[in-house]
Amino acid sequence: MAFIGFVVNFADKKIIDEKNMKALLALLVLFVCMSFTVDYLWIGCGIDIDEANVFEKVINDSNMISFTDDMYGYTISYPDFFQPAEDNTKGENRFNYNGRTDIMIETTVIASVEYQKVHSDNIKYVRDSLIMDGDYTEGNSTWENMRFHTKAVHSGKLWITYTLVFNKEFEGSLQRMISIIDQWNPTEC
Repeated sequence: MAFIGFVVNFADKKIIDEKNMKALLALLVLFVCMSFTVDYLWIGCGIDIDEANVFEKVINDSNMISFTDDMYGYTISYPDFFQPAEDNTKGENRFNYNGRTDIMIETTVIASVEYQKVHSDNIKYVRDSLIMDGDYTEGNSTWENMRFHTKAVHSGKLWITYTLVFNKEFEGSLQRMISIIDQWNPTEC
């Protein structure tokens, strides 16, 4: 807007003749059209921004925050830009990232991991723990394009789980979190 005011001020003072004024206005219209075109392309209608790669850089550069459950004493880590859910309770906690995709970190203390095992594509047994991943389900509903990666550690009569829920397109970007979960041992806290 300041540029337009500048041009009008010059036109009023007769510093720019009518022919040059038309050329200047044509350049201004061309500049505005180019700006709208670049904006249009930038928001994803022509230039493909790989959100997963951008997210990978963000998560790899983020600081990790430690969280200790007061009731059961286990500790987990989550990226500093995730937000704790408001309905966290003792033993069940969730930390969310709500951006262009939703990503959740969940912890639970449960009596059995049979539900997770049934919905897992891959189960890896490691001493007193299981590492599982598969399509994310709640009740009888499978969330489209959503996956989970869980480590469940047997502790007495209970299982402590540390789960990452994510859009499958972001799996490669979440290798840092997956590695943290795979190496997690709540008994060493």
